[in-house]
Amino acid sequence: MKRAPSLWRRLAVTTAAVLGAALCVFSLLLHTAFTRALSRQFDDTLAAEARGVASLVELSDNGSWEVERPALALLADGANPTLFEVRAPDGSLIVRAPGLGDAGLPRPAASPGPVSRQVVLPNGRHGRLLELTLPAGGEHGQGASVSVTVAKETEALEEVSRLLWGVLALSGATTLVLATSVGVVATRRGLRPLGALASRVEEIDGARLDLRLPEEGVPSELRPVVLRLNELLARLEAAFERERQFSADVSHELRTPLAGMRTILEVSAMRERPAREHLTAMGEALSVVGQMQGLVERLLMLARLDAAQVPVNTESVLLKHLVDACFAPLAARALGRGLRFENHVAETAAVESDREKLRLILGNLLGNAVEYTVPGGSIRVSSDPSRGLLFDVEDSGPPIPEDALERIFLRFYRADAARTGSTGHHGIGLALVRSLCGTLGARVKAENRPGGRVAFVVTRKEG
Repeated sequence: MKRAPSLWRRLAVTTAAVLGAALCVFSLLLHTAFTRALSRQFDDTLAAEARGVASLVELSDNGSWEVERPALALLADGANPTLFEVRAPDGSLIVRAPGLGDAGLPRPAASPGPVSRQVVLPNGRHGRLLELTLPAGGEHGQGASVSVTVAKETEALEEVSRLLWGVLALSGATTLVLATSVGVVATRRGLRPLGALASRVEEIDGARLDLRLPEEGVPSELRPVVLRLNELLARLEAAFERERQFSADVSHELRTPLAGMRTILEVSAMRERPAREHLTAMGEALSVVGQMQGLVERLLMLARLDAAQVPVNTESVLLKHLVDACFAPLAARALGRGLRFENHVAETAAVESDREKLRLILGNLLGNAVEYTVPGGSIRVSSDPSRGLLFDVEDSGPPIPEDALERIFLRFYRADAARTGSTGHHGIGLALVRSLCGTLGARVKAENRPGGRVAFVVTRKEG
């Protein structure tokens, strides 16, 4: 698998690319602006020289052109002489710079205004040409106009342009290298806290979930991440602790019936016994197996509910008939304890839900009420689906300790430590009820009521 580049390298490359592009654009704009300014200045010089040439040409009274050639010769001298041509309005040549010979300057296309462009001069070098129509004789002329074409070599201008390119390239490259180096150093230093966090995370495993990431000295941008990770670690630690406790509780709950069944079998096998005694021992063993099977089935149901692998089959359920059906298997036990059962659910009360899951919820709640209600007490069930109340299973107590009202829904938790699994209650019934309620979009809570009564209330979640 191809390894992705490190974060600091990505940042460095991105910074260098963006900065390099910005420097290139800036250099191009600066060079363009500077060369245009030089070209305008060069054209201004040509225009001034063109006016000087025009001032040295006059129209005489007899209609002939008079030219001050010595002055014009001075313009044509020097290291970078000015090349010029002066033409009459009819296009005839009046005077030409001595250095041009018969070649002449390139004639621009006819245009009403000044014409300026790059050209190749007769000597083969690059130059810039400007053509203007100016009054002959300058300001004191007699109104006649001449066409003046002036040109000069642009080697110096091109040299300045090349020098500017070199300066911009060198300064841009230097700036890019320095900025990238500073960016790399700053990025690596800025990412050091991430490296420290990564090292700390590497120390955390299933056996050291109590470790937390340091929150002091962490950059503000990383602080929310650290807080969320610490919260996640806390939840993981609690989950692992619950799993460890769950495994220990399962082992404890299974050990007792297994020990009982082993004792039954060992006693039965110690000597020859009549068939009736063997049948009795087998019945006791079957009872123990039944308890174990009930525990395993509930644990399997909890596991499936936690994994969201239990489908919900919705149908119309008449609640009063469901309550009677769930209490029927418990009636003999309730009668033996002298309990009075009252079903106050209306005949027409109905909900759209999963009948089997409602049966499991109600069966567990009624089973707890029958088992733990004080002998001679009462159990009452009511419902009002129109207000979101599915079941209200109330008994005559004894009350549950206030600090245990929420914890009784934890797996294998019992508010009364003296109650054992001998009655078939393994401490997971209420945990199963809560999980089933969550699957059906409902919630369950326990509450103590006046007169020492206890109620388990199942309601639909709002929204």
